[in-house]
Amino acid sequence: MARGVGPLLWGRGRRLGSVAFRQQKWKSFVSTQPKMPPCDFVPEKYKSYPYERMQKIREQNISPSLRMYYKKPLLLHQGHMQWLFDYEGRRYLDLFAGIVTVSVGHCHPKVTTATQKQLARLWHTSNIYMHPSIQEYAEKLTSLLPDPLKGVNGAVQYPRSFLKEAYQLVRERGGICISDEVQTGFGRAGSHFWGFQTHDVVPDIVTLAKGIGNGFPMAAVVTTKEIASSLAQNLHFNTFGGSPLACVVGAAVLDAIEEDGLQKNSEDVGTYMLLELAKLRDKFEVVGDVRGKGLMIGVEMVTDKDSCHPLPAEEINQIWEDCKDMGVLIGRGGLYSQTFRIKPPMCISKKDVDFAVEVFHTALQRHMEKAAAK
Repeated sequence: MARGVGPLLWGRGRRLGSVAFRQQKWKSFVSTQPKMPPCDFVPEKYKSYPYERMQKIREQNISPSLRMYYKKPLLLHQGHMQWLFDYEGRRYLDLFAGIVTVSVGHCHPKVTTATQKQLARLWHTSNIYMHPSIQEYAEKLTSLLPDPLKGVNGAVQYPRSFLKEAYQLVRERGGICISDEVQTGFGRAGSHFWGFQTHDVVPDIVTLAKGIGNGFPMAAVVTTKEIASSLAQNLHFNTFGGSPLACVVGAAVLDAIEEDGLQKNSEDVGTYMLLELAKLRDKFEVVGDVRGKGLMIGVEMVTDKDSCHPLPAEEINQIWEDCKDMGVLIGRGGLYSQTFRIKPPMCISKKDVDFAVEVFHTALQRHMEKAAAK
């Protein structure tokens, strides 16, 4: 059964002295650790190799260039909505969503059911044949895009904003405008389904990935009819293009976003999280900035608000590790990796936010106490 607290700070392989000392340390840790929200999901029992064996296999067979998070990398076993479970059944609130990829939740029941049905029907044909799922998905996806991207020409108005003026300059010189919606699309911005809509512009080409498949490896490009027709002058072939399985997954993701109200949830919960994190910014000198929209949030760590110099890596790493040890997984970004990236599955709740903010508060408080003791 999943434990109600996050990972232990004192795991196997580390000498801590007597059993009584270890128990005392554990009790002290639990007493200061924020309590996780309840979760009625019980993960399956882990049955694969022990952690140490997995480490050894990785060292021998996986490229060292594929780096992992944390001093002791997690060995994850199962996922359910906003939660991840490791090989020992410990539960983590996933605030990074597999690098902003799990849009509607880990192993979302609706997406899982649709995938299982298609697996029993047809896996692969390539795009040299028609099959229902690609046409059905194309119609569903393009219905969510503005008219110019469905072949209807339209003029774009350019008020005083950077992106609008940039689009104008590009088009005046005969160029085309491309919007990268790999991370910002599919309702994550909250107020709009697509990121470019928040800037009141309409691109000529839109690239889509990550959240499009909720973790299933798929991507898409949407463009105007005019640009698409120009490409038809040459032969374009993709062995895995138009996968029946991928199209069903993509359609199920769109259904889940609509039926579960996840775009609205992104706006409501994202706004709530920004406000709660802003309280930490106001309290702690090392929190330099809290910014974002919907469930795309960044928390920039600095030495102080006057200089805005990035917090040293070893200090950021410790805060990051402490959050993980208390059961919250956060991404990293920025030129100096000084910004915490918070981009969870869009099914996250306000209770989850309360827990995450409390964990972050605890980690920051520990950091400040250590800094004061130096």
